[in-house]
Amino acid sequence: MSRIQASIIIIGLAITSIAAQPEIRTLAIHESAEIYVKPDLCILHISVFTHDKDKTQAFDRNVEIMSQVREVLKDNGIKPEDIKSLNFQIQRSYRYDKHDNRVPTGHNVVHELKVKIRNFSKIVGISEQVLKAGASSIRNIIFTVENPKLLQAEVRSEAMKSAKIKALEMAELAGMKLGKPIVVSEFNPRDSRFTESIIPKITIRTEETGSMALDPGEVKLTYTIYITYELL
Repeated sequence: MSRIQASIIIIGLAITSIAAQPEIRTLAIHESAEIYVKPDLCILHISVFTHDKDKTQAFDRNVEIMSQVREVLKDNGIKPEDIKSLNFQIQRSYRYDKHDNRVPTGHNVVHELKVKIRNFSKIVGISEQVLKAGASSIRNIIFTVENPKLLQAEVRSEAMKSAKIKALEMAELAGMKLGKPIVVSEFNPRDSRFTESIIPKITIRTEETGSMALDPGEVKLTYTIYITYELL
């Protein structure tokens, strides 16, 4: 038998084998689940703004105030690793004269800290103290969960259960029976995350007086899963 004849026979057998395989009917399910939990972490953004005609004076004053702010945080038990410089800028400042010409007025220095607070009873007190120490504003007060991975198993289980319930209902409506899962996949973990609870449009400034109460509420963890089931 020639090589060409042998190849034709092998190809023919392969085609016959593929054709003999039964058709697999499937049902693809896309399902999400969510849980709500109490946050355990508050994030404050503390800003120090200084202005002076002299750049060095503006810078030195900013450093002095920020040092006082850091001392307040330290006195309230905030650890150094929970304090992070988020933004620092030195910029020229200008005004416009009556001819719309830009006239230099000095320099602005802005230094912003991101501060993590775990004891929520200290949030308002810390806010008032850092403002008294010279901070210009506190903005973007965020409540979240520090380690959402500890809760992902729970919400993953809920997503699996919901997906199976949906699949059973759809299979029954189609007059078929649900078989075993063939493919299981999930969103990238970055897409299965906690939604941070942000206090909207609240900025506490040095000019404001009086105390306020903040309610952290709950934060939501969402988990999405894809499952392909066999239909019988």
